[in-house]
Amino acid sequence: MALPSFIAMGNDGFTTRCARVLHDRARLIGLISQPAADRPDNSADTAAFAQAHDLDYLEVGDIHEPSVVKFLTDRRADYIFCAWPTLIRRDVFELAGRFCIGTHPTSLPRNRGRHPLHWMIVLGIEHAHVSFFILDDGIDNGPLLHQQPFFVPHGQNINQANDSMELAAEKGTGHLVDKLIADTAFVGVAQDASHATYWRRRTRHDVTLDPRLSVDAICRIVRSYCPPYPAAKLMVEGTVLNIVAARPVAADTFRPTTDLEHGSILDVATGSVTMKADDGLVELVHTGSWPHHPATGMPVRRVHPPAYYLDRMLSGATPGKQVLGDA
Repeated sequence: MALPSFIAMGNDGFTTRCARVLHDRARLIGLISQPAADRPDNSADTAAFAQAHDLDYLEVGDIHEPSVVKFLTDRRADYIFCAWPTLIRRDVFELAGRFCIGTHPTSLPRNRGRHPLHWMIVLGIEHAHVSFFILDDGIDNGPLLHQQPFFVPHGQNINQANDSMELAAEKGTGHLVDKLIADTAFVGVAQDASHATYWRRRTRHDVTLDPRLSVDAICRIVRSYCPPYPAAKLMVEGTVLNIVAARPVAADTFRPTTDLEHGSILDVATGSVTMKADDGLVELVHTGSWPHHPATGMPVRRVHPPAYYLDRMLSGATPGKQVLGDA
């Protein structure tokens, strides 16, 4: 019996790890990715992967370009394996001989939508699945083909969570290929729409720290967006600092702090500060220089909630303000 053929679409390590399984366990005949300038922060060298595995390869900025239709039509793979970062229209995903396989790293039908791994870390969700499903016109709602569990322990950052998820995706792709070979009529199981939930798109405000948050909440936000992502943000006077790491500080490290207001700065070191949060102390590791008061030359010792600085910016009271980037 001939092995099923696949064309993979994606731009990251998730794509290449799954594509390697498709190459080894089935017939991977092509790969579609994005130009390097268009790829996200966690992208992979898909061109090198395609060359190493002797694959037909196409790079496009828009998955709906005519060149994509031609690439898929000329090869007519049994399945398209899709890890593309944007929604795909029917005129593309219907070019698979059988169907297009979508992927989403949550326990569908729960948590459809945007930025799933980031939300998992922020919300403290430790158990999930990499879900494989038949792509259709909706958002992550097609029939389920396979779900592979993975675990994100408390304390892992986005890079560690991504590694755990990719390992599960690699294993899950192998199980899925076995299912498709064993039963060529397999079309999965419909999702229960009554259990569906959706995560919204994250914005700059989701990664802007507020000293009124708990220590754990601050640490989770920082871990969810640490490098190679652009990092969580802390607004201090006319400066927006990148916070690349955060960790709790023992309460007895400094004098009693229970009566200090949120945002009090207890220590300023090279590349880090210790700040009073809602329920304790947190060390914030930052890039750039901690701001100083123009009049005294002393380090700023108080951080206000973000709304305080936004209000001053909108009123024009803070010259030289920096603009926050999108999450």
